[in-house]
Amino acid sequence: MGQDTLIPRCKIDFGDQNIPARYYFNAANNDIAAYMRAPYFKQLSFAHETRNHFYFKCAGDNAIEYNFLLDKRNPRNGIGWINCNQSSDLYIAGVDETYFYIVFNKYQAEQYDETKELNPLYRYIMQFLDSHTVFNNSDEIIIKIAFR
Repeated sequence: MGQDTLIPRCKIDFGDQNIPARYYFNAANNDIAAYMRAPYFKQLSFAHETRNHFYFKCAGDNAIEYNFLLDKRNPRNGIGWINCNQSSDLYIAGVDETYFYIVFNKYQAEQYDETKELNPLYRYIMQFLDSHTVFNNSDEIIIKIAFR
């Protein structure tokens, strides 16, 4: 292998829920809206990894955003959530060896409703965040978070 060779890092396999090869051309007829509504996982993005964890998101049926946070030491351990409303639209903006960095704003804190929220990361942040203090002089923060 030469120095310009690409080497696969990992494989994300949803089995029969993977979008079939060439689906965009063969079944969706080059229509991006039809492709995104397809009942499969597609468009993997925002892949980030720390020493022990791997995060990515992708689109599912009807373009709903799915998020996955996996423990690399035991990939069956992890959490997943769906971003289905404005308040829980969290994303991991970056990583280093240990920490994930999440952009979070005052609006998200104000919209939190623990009776409706299914996003475990959002719920976790809101359990420990003193929003009155952190948003006293700013409308947006970056949260540094690590997982065991």
